[in-house]
Amino acid sequence: ADALRQQLVFRQRPSDATLTVADAILSYPDATFVHVRRGDYVANAIANQHHGVCGIDYYRRSVEHLHQRVADTHFFVFSDDQDWVKRELGSLLQPATFVGHNMGADWQDMYLMSLCRHAIVANSSFSWWGAWLNPEPNRIVIAPKNWFAVDKSAHPPIVPPNWITL
Repeated sequence: ADALRQQLVFRQRPSDATLTVADAILSYPDATFVHVRRGDYVANAIANQHHGVCGIDYYRRSVEHLHQRVADTHFFVFSDDQDWVKRELGSLLQPATFVGHNMGADWQDMYLMSLCRHAIVANSSFSWWGAWLNPEPNRIVIAPKNWFAVDKSAHPPIVPPNWITL
């Protein structure tokens, strides 16, 4: 894992807007990213049937679980549907910074995710990598128990054993 993390580094300089968010993340010792993937998981029937979508209840339970273990956090929210997230989860995710400036430069969102100490990931490899790339040994990472909507026994374990599944 350490060798892989050393090779998987972001080599391009992030945008000024991304660097501003990075500074904000680093100013919170318990910064937590929340990733909500909707997009193709909602709009594409085949993707929806295979992956499903993490619902409001998953995010509510995840935030409650995190609050029981972390006294003071600030959420950094990443999503391909920020309007839905603000409408449906905005009151739950407080205080929060909604990060939406990196359209077309998704690697910068993953970079920002990797800076957050804690994570609430969606059933998405994008947020999985964002959480995994952070080497912090005492981080809390919460992932959905059911990563796939289809029979999960047909898939190998995806979530590392030290992550919490809800």
